[in-house]
Amino acid sequence: MKLTPLASNMTEMEIGPVTLLFSYSTPVAGFSPVHGPNESGHFKTAEWYSQTTTRHIKKYFRNEWDIDSDTVREISQERIDRMLWAKMYDYDKLEWIHCAIQEAQNGDDSWLEKAIEFVEDLRNPYLEAVK
Repeated sequence: MKLTPLASNMTEMEIGPVTLLFSYSTPVAGFSPVHGPNESGHFKTAEWYSQTTTRHIKKYFRNEWDIDSDTVREISQERIDRMLWAKMYDYDKLEWIHCAIQEAQNGDDSWLEKAIEFVEDLRNPYLEAVK
């Protein structure tokens, strides 16, 4: 997993072959080499969040992929979320927690809720084992 800050509140995450754009703490766009015939691997969320997130998506595709975001296919937010969480292994979850703590130290605590979920995911097998 690789995290790359692109701009204020814009981060790109590479998880294997999948690349995701985060606007604040929400994955909203990206690229996946797995896609249907006659489809580009580029995608963006069908859900509207805010003007700022819309600007992030437009900027991301323009600057990182040199394409117009209006030509990018929309997919459900649930599908984007599944791409992210299905690809994460324990080490990736620890990396997320680490980044969330760093962001919180810098004043952005929006990543902490998911970090706490990951802590619970990681500790539950140990708690179950000692019952």
